[in-house]
Amino acid sequence: MSPGRSHRKAVMSDPDAQVTQVLTNVGLAAVDTSGIPGENLGPLVVVADYANANNAVADHYDRFLVGTVDDGPGTQRYLENTNVLETRFQGENGTFRVLDFAPRFLLHDRVFRPTQLFRVVEPIAGAPQVRVLCDPRLGWSKGVPGSLTGSNHVAFDGFASPLRLTTDIPLAYLGGQPFTLTERRHMALTWGAPIEEPLLPLCDRFLGETIRYWQRWVKHCNIPPLYQPEVIRSALALKLHCFEDTGAIVASMTTSIPESPGSGRTWDYRYCWLRDATLTLLALMNAGSCATTQPKSGILIPRQWISQASCSLIGSNV
Repeated sequence: MSPGRSHRKAVMSDPDAQVTQVLTNVGLAAVDTSGIPGENLGPLVVVADYANANNAVADHYDRFLVGTVDDGPGTQRYLENTNVLETRFQGENGTFRVLDFAPRFLLHDRVFRPTQLFRVVEPIAGAPQVRVLCDPRLGWSKGVPGSLTGSNHVAFDGFASPLRLTTDIPLAYLGGQPFTLTERRHMALTWGAPIEEPLLPLCDRFLGETIRYWQRWVKHCNIPPLYQPEVIRSALALKLHCFEDTGAIVASMTTSIPESPGSGRTWDYRYCWLRDATLTLLALMNAGSCATTQPKSGILIPRQWISQASCSLIGSNV
């Protein structure tokens, strides 16, 4: 892993990825990159601290936020041995949590991985006040997309593929208006084919299947006891960088985000770099996740080739 690759190293440094600073919102940004020559990557998704991002700012990119009304503190972690993110908020009137996940599980003997993002907002104690904001923009132009409202969804026009938010939250509250969270609420942001079945049972099923998928994936890894939680969390983070169709591994899933304050390093890391991909493959093989390195041809990449490629690339001046 390259020095300074802090946006990926931060996720891998803690087995529970616990974030102790104050979070007032947790959000996802869906950015249409189809306007970039040669690109059609769909939504660029970012999960991060969006403190004060809910303020009325005319010149902004996409916002899909869930947060407290009174700026109550929040902490983040991943559910154990999964890539399901949990954010807990403590407000004056109560506590609630947000679960963020992308569905991934085996269906009909193949991996089911729709381009969908699910958010579950669940009260824990008291009567928490919550606000939700869904305000996408048309790529780098920041243009406001047209919208078509249904009974339980909002469809946004102007993107390369249909973008739709399906939810059981009253649509009048999607502009950031506060409301009291009295029961579990669900949201699904879809890119492409929309959801055409009852949201609550679908969300519960997808969440359960996704949790079981990642826990089974970890179970089949062969990781020694020493620093096992840290290694498992690192392996899960690396697995997210694997492109299912080709087996390519991107350096990172971020673009235009500084590696560190004032560094000026704001490159697009959504590319497969041979050195990084080789080191990632070697790490996953050492963890016992050999299926990750097996292309569709069925030929497993030899461990000796990966080791030699790693040594030659690291030792070269190219």
